[in-house]
Amino acid sequence: MGAYSTSADAAKKQQIDDDIAKQNIPIDMHDEDYLKALVAACSEGKSKVVGNAHGLQFFIVKGGAEGFLDHDRYKDKDASRMQEGDTSTLSGASSSYVYDENDLLITFDKSGKLIGATQMRRPLSIVGDPEHRWTEPTANRVYGAWDRGPVQIYKNKTYDYWGLRIFNDEYRSHAKVDMHGPIGTYGCIMLVDEKDPSRFSVEEPQVIKDILKAAKIRGDWGTDIGTMHMRNVKDYHLAPQTRHHGSQTQHHRPNAAPSHSRDAR
Repeated sequence: MGAYSTSADAAKKQQIDDDIAKQNIPIDMHDEDYLKALVAACSEGKSKVVGNAHGLQFFIVKGGAEGFLDHDRYKDKDASRMQEGDTSTLSGASSSYVYDENDLLITFDKSGKLIGATQMRRPLSIVGDPEHRWTEPTANRVYGAWDRGPVQIYKNKTYDYWGLRIFNDEYRSHAKVDMHGPIGTYGCIMLVDEKDPSRFSVEEPQVIKDILKAAKIRGDWGTDIGTMHMRNVKDYHLAPQTRHHGSQTQHHRPNAAPSHSRDAR
């Protein structure tokens, strides 16, 4: 276990974790049963992890990284609004940032087997780079359009990385936001280096390597590999009761009484 921050999501996420722990499931962001229970807890009335999907199953749980955060970085801070001043735009321009850093990306294969999970660093705003302005309304509009969107994996040859993108109308028509390793950003979401959340690196994160392997991607191009499902810890109301049958998990409800003119990278 890591830290819970002071964000508005933290109390709800801790409640979810406490209820999952009562089912004798370890609170571990790399444990398949835990992650399925987390998704189920935030998916009332929505699709959960299944054992016969048409493609890979991607879930972003807003607030889901609470409880797994680095103590030193997030102590007494709101992980959903981390403010920084650095030179991490890819152009090297000196800029200030606000990041949302408490969401969790979880990926399962077609059969429901866990591929991996990772914390995300999503830039809400970038100020100071005159060529690459990024605003919170744009960031949230893009993110809000991802639910049920087709996920593609592709090779960005300009900056030499593998990225995940939601290839919907928002991507084709407006801001081209994808997810990639911690190489810097103009607005795209970085997948965190678990050992050092503030680290920037040109290395592909392990979760991208595992997704490439699971999707059986060959060469330097990808295609549609699955579907994105957006979830939020704030949607949790009732604790699921979980029974395990082999590799599958079944959940039973208890009885109740500005514009962005350039591609983001």
